[in-house]
Amino acid sequence: MLFAEKSRAMSTAHEPGAGGYSCKNHNRRKMSRRRLEILKKKKRQQFQPDFHGLEKRMMPSTFTVTNTGDSGTDSLRQAITDSNGAMPGPNTIDFNITGSGVQTISLLSALPSITVPVTIDGTSQPGYTGTPLIDLDGTSAGVAASGLDFEAGSGGSLVSGLAINNFSQDGILIASAGDTVQSSYIGTNFAGTAAGSHPMAI
Repeated sequence: MLFAEKSRAMSTAHEPGAGGYSCKNHNRRKMSRRRLEILKKKKRQQFQPDFHGLEKRMMPSTFTVTNTGDSGTDSLRQAITDSNGAMPGPNTIDFNITGSGVQTISLLSALPSITVPVTIDGTSQPGYTGTPLIDLDGTSAGVAASGLDFEAGSGGSLVSGLAINNFSQDGILIASAGDTVQSSYIGTNFAGTAAGSHPMAI
């Protein structure tokens, strides 16, 4: 009789919910410990942010004009198009056209409107000493063409060291705020000594 009572007591102690050992409770405790270990490992790991994708989107870009062509690779037209696509700027358009003296870019149509901040730096042309060596000629650009057209989004742009002449509309059209034009001849001949055929400036 005593042996039967002891057996029943032991059996009762192992039944779930009887206050004794439970296989389910043991498994739960094991899982909880594992979760705690995982959380501790995550806390110990140093966070290393990756900015590579961000750099591509946000770093300013420089585009270099190496020829006097109306369009095509390394032309001014292509440089403006590429700058507009490299948002948000500010970007830079430099010049490195082979040859000495004034380099004339004769445009056959209006250049793309400028829609992001950009510095168009004619003073970067080799040989520059204070007088523009980059001449934008709009004689063949069409009846509605302006030389450079700064539209909304391009605020804070800079034009330096250019001669812009013979456009039927403005030499430079500015529809954004905070733009600067310096060391340039607008609406005159490339030497700045006489008015161009369409002497409209800014």
